[in-house]
Amino acid sequence: MKKTFVVADMACQHCVGRIKKALDAAGVTGYEVVLESKEVRVEESQAAAAAAALSDAGYPAVPKD
Repeated sequence: MKKTFVVADMACQHCVGRIKKALDAAGVTGYEVVLESKEVRVEESQAAAAAAALSDAGYPAVPKD
């Protein structure tokens, strides 16, 4: 099952790149970054690691659910 986070500060492709880099560095796999809706979707089992990585990268995420 996927967990969706809203990343309000994601505004451009540069942001998407930084977010992907942070998730990769944290070992998060199988994620989806959607600029148009400012969402990041990850596997439920990796949600905590993803949220921490996003925050550390300067992109605080709020769970959508």
